[in-house]
Amino acid sequence: MKKTSTRRIAAFTLTITGLMALLFLTSYSQKTAGDAASVSLQGPLAETTGKGARAIEGLWSTAVVIRNCQTGDPLITFTAMDLFNQGGTEIDTNNAVPSPVTASVRPPGFGIWEYHGERQFSVNIRFFLFNPNGTPAGHRRIFQDILMGDDNNSWESTVSTTNYDLNGNLTSTGCATAAATRVLD
Repeated sequence: MKKTSTRRIAAFTLTITGLMALLFLTSYSQKTAGDAASVSLQGPLAETTGKGARAIEGLWSTAVVIRNCQTGDPLITFTAMDLFNQGGTEIDTNNAVPSPVTASVRPPGFGIWEYHGERQFSVNIRFFLFNPNGTPAGHRRIFQDILMGDDNNSWESTVSTTNYDLNGNLTSTGCATAAATRVLD
């Protein structure tokens, strides 16, 4: 008799706990479904105060200007797409046409980003380089210092690049600036 009573109490407790969990999840999903637009740019996904570590997360259209490192004069301009992921990873690609300035053909780049406080971020990207005939040429590293705009929908950066041959020897360096806007649609 005592075993039956204990089992009933345990079953009742589990049922009540399950119903409470279901009620909580239902109310949470209704709240977040109604706030879907704000969830993508506000709240737990990213602060919009300009100071949030997660403010950089998302897709960005970036205008890049490769510059002469000594004079700062512009050499070539192209557009890049940067995807900053939660957890500090980044993927980028661009539409730069291979030239003596861009050096070679390249696939997407992969990197990491860090938050340094007060709207400041750094990014370290690496990608392979290929000769025009498709053979491997080495790799490039890109280092960016980013300052997020007050609106959290734009940023500007200074960029330095280093190029390496297949044996890991430094072959050249470069400079650039970039300005990005958040892709919202």
